[in-house]
Parts: sequence; structure tokens; C-alpha cells
Amino acid sequence: MSEYDIIVIGGGHNGLICGGYLAKAGESVLVLEKHDVIGGFVTTEEAIPEAPGFKLTIGAMEHGGVVETPIVSDLELEKFGLEYMCREEMYFFPFLDGVAVPIYKSVDKTCEAIAQISEKDADSYRDFVEFSNALLSLFGAVSYTAPPSFGELAGAMGAGGAVGLDADRLIRTVLSSPRAIVNEWFESEYMKAALAYYGSVSQTAPSMLGSGWAPCLLAGCHSSGQWRPRGGSGMLIESLIRAIEHYGGTVRASAEVSKIVVEDSRAAAVELRDGERIDARHGIISSIDAKRVFLDLVDQDLVDPQLVRQVKRITVAGSNVSEFKVDCALDELPSLDRWERGAEFIVGMIQPCPSVDHLEREFVDIRRGEFPEAPAVLIAVPSAADSSLAPPGKHTLWISSFAPYELSGGRNWDDIREETADHLIDVVAQYMPNIKKATIGRVIHTPLDWYRRTGAIAGNPNHMDMTLDQLFGYRPTSALSDYRTPIKDLYLSGSGVHPGGGLNGIPGHNTAQVVLEDLGYVKSASGSGLGQRISKLKGLFQASMKLRKYL
Repeated sequence: MSEYDIIVIGGGHNGLICGGYLAKAGESVLVLEKHDVIGGFVTTEEAIPEAPGFKLTIGAMEHGGVVETPIVSDLELEKFGLEYMCREEMYFFPFLDGVAVPIYKSVDKTCEAIAQISEKDADSYRDFVEFSNALLSLFGAVSYTAPPSFGELAGAMGAGGAVGLDADRLIRTVLSSPRAIVNEWFESEYMKAALAYYGSVSQTAPSMLGSGWAPCLLAGCHSSGQWRPRGGSGMLIESLIRAIEHYGGTVRASAEVSKIVVEDSRAAAVELRDGERIDARHGIISSIDAKRVFLDLVDQDLVDPQLVRQVKRITVAGSNVSEFKVDCALDELPSLDRWERGAEFIVGMIQPCPSVDHLEREFVDIRRGEFPEAPAVLIAVPSAADSSLAPPGKHTLWISSFAPYELSGGRNWDDIREETADHLIDVVAQYMPNIKKATIGRVIHTPLDWYRRTGAIAGNPNHMDMTLDQLFGYRPTSALSDYRTPIKDLYLSGSGVHPGGGLNGIPGHNTAQVVLEDLGYVKSASGSGLGQRISKLKGLFQASMKLRKYL
């Protein structure tokens, strides 16, 4: 039987980030990952046997959220091989009639391009970016704290109004739907489709109330930029593993936890699927979802029945939305020659979506258990910006689309994976006509594959739906929202805690700070109540409003 100070369940990026902070503080840390590849939804692998030398980013692609945090510098990840690349060409929304909406890091350059579609929308976009950044700064102000209640959030928005921002509009945006927001700001159907589709990446349909903030996320990219690690997304994972090991910790793959052992009213140990027991002197952190923790890993007799009921009510796939993914090895660079700016945006994220109505129908199809006939897709050519990912003259293609987790008619993803991949390639070939003849090989990940790989319920990388009733102080439940649990020394992290899903690492960072506080490494964060937050926000907004005059 072995023993560590801290055991982290789950080797995704949040679990590794949390483990990294604790290992650096001097705790002996063990991170346990069930899969034989560390990283969860963030890996880079040579996954096509007939295409050696092609390094495929299997999961998440963009790292702008991580770069905005202190995580990279705090854990000194550059010392462990992490090198980020930023690009000016961020997002490209092409339409089959030859029109495209290009999004550069520069707001000015973006507005100049939008003016070719609509001068009015170009002016509106500039205002939209300023408004969205104000809204996102509110979210950012509470991202590194215990999550606020809705009352606190409304109070913080009121503080924004005190320095000249429209508090009512901020609140209405949060409560509204993406469709209502894009209709309010823009006249061109091209702009509406682009903004609605970008917002849907958080798995939100255009009509979903309480998700009006989703299109605003695009505006934040102008400030943060979009970054990818040289060598693929998996380099973040590799650098985190090296950091943990450098600070004395251990990371194990193929080590599935089957039970959290509670003794003397505290989380004392874990048992692995093979029967091995590992003790934890100071605590256990789960970076997997709360449902699996309290319904599968912990003896329910030790948990308040009311908490069990709350956990059972967590909605993980209320709209049945998951992800279908295809990665290809190509003989040549895909072509975007139909569009004036296509060639320069081959290094960016390409997001075709014909219209807002088209996107709405896609979510309807998925709720019915049908793969959309004409799915909106996310497309990237990672090797176009990083030649280390493919042999000379060759390229990698990254394709993702929404898909139902549960199929109608009793069908199974294993039976239709190839035909669905063919269908998705047909859609992408409308925009990149040379990819079929250029394909050397491919690897497919269905929603069922994501579940098998990560254990995440319904293959959901967010661990639970990102709806308004499951954000802030209600994520994962009100009783579990401060990263602690009623079981002493048992903590929660991962995408299912505040501030939620996405490749930013903040859940891992925040849980680590709470554990470090409980262990006496850092001072208590008490006193960070609404009044203190509003005071900070007023200063933030005042400085921001002054600076904008000169930017």
C-alpha cells in the first residue's frame, strides 16, 4: 500500500494544473488517469498507423483562455517545454456564395473587412466588442474567487452602471438568447450567423434563453489573442506532467479509481479498479464530475440524502449535444481559394455555418437523436501554422461538429461511425474541395468514444450543461460551489465547477488555491464579499474607460 499527501483523480488539464500547484507548494502529489493517454480532452497523438509522423491534436485546439491566466508563469511551464504561438488571423466564417466574415486579432482590421459586407455592421461590431469586453470583465472579475450568487452578479453589473455602462443592458444580455443578441446588434445575416455560431461552441442553441452572453465570447479574443502550443495541444499536458514530476509528484496512466474511501469522516484513500489502495494524508481532489463522485465513487450512505438528490438533478446532456470528431493526415494543404482572404486564414479556425436558422435546425436534429444533414463544422489545419506536426509538405486536418450522444431508433455509434465521417468530410469538401484526394488516413472519435476515453457522462467535456441555472454559485450545486465537499478533505475541480468548461485551467487553479488555504500555505480569501468586489470593479471600469480613449 502506498501513500501520498494529495491524490488527484483525473489527468485532464484541470487535474494536472491543480496537481502542479500543490506539488510546487511541497505536497507529494499523485495524479491518476483511467485512460492510457494522459490529457483527457486535450492531447496530441500519432493516431493513424498508416501515417507515421503526423501529430494530431485529438481534442481542444485553442489555448487563449490558458494564456490569459497566471497558470503558465506560476508553474513555469515554459521551462518544461511549453511554447505558445499567437496569430493575427483568428477566425474565418466562409459562406458558399463567396462571402466570408474574417476576424483578426486587430479590431480595426476586422472592422475594415466587415465594412465590405456592411458598413453599419462594421461600426456596430466596434461597439459590440467594447460592450462585450465590459461584460466579460465582470465574469473575469469573479472567475478566480468563490463563485458569486446571482444577486452578487447583478450587484456587480450595477457597479458597471455606476461608471457609465448600461447595467440593464448587461443583465438583459445575460438573460436573453444568442439569436436576440445578434439581431439586436447586426443587420447582415452573415454577421448574425458568424456570431451565433461562435457562441454555440458552449453548446448553446441560438434560441436558448440565459445564453445571450455566448456571442460576446468572440470579442474577448481581440484582447487575449488566440494561441496554440508549438508541437500541438498535448504540449500543455506534457509540460504539466514534467512540472509535477520536477516538483516531486507522480502521474499515472491506466489507473482507474473505483472508490473513494472515507474513514473517520474524511476522504482517506482511493481504491483502483485492480484493487490497489492508495492513502492520502492531506486530501483527495476529483477533477471528474460530481455525479460520478457522489453516485459512483463515494458510499451514498455517508452523504446527506438531500445532496444526493441535488447531484442527481444535475443536467449533463439536456439537449443531447456531444461532439463528433475526425482528424486526417493529408498529402497537401487544403484549399480555401474561393474566398478572397481564405489563403491567409488557413492558419486560423474556419467555421462554416450557413445561417442562424440552419444552426437552430441543427440543434433540433440533435435533440431528436439525428446527426444533422448539413452540420455546421469547426475546421483547422494545425500544420499550416506549425510545420512540426506533419512531415515536410504534408498537413493535418482537424474537423469537429456537434452530434447527438444518444441516437434515435436504437442505433449505435459503432455501427455508423464511418458513414458519419464520410458525410462530415463531404460537408467540409464543399469548402476545401481537395481534401478527399489528399487524405492519407483518418481517425474518428464519436460521442461514444469520448465517453469511453474520458468517462465523462455523455462524453460532455463541460461535465454538465453550461446553462444559466448551472453557472456561478450553482455549479455543480449550491452546496458544492466553493470546491469543498461535506466530506472532509474531499475537493472538486474540473469543468463541472466554477467557472465551467473550456480550455482555461481556472477550475484547476481555483481548487488548488482552496486546498492550499486549508493546508495553511496561503491566507484565507475571506472578506472578498460583494462590497469588496464592486469596489474593485469600479476601479477596473474607470481605468478601462479612460484607457479606451487612447487605444
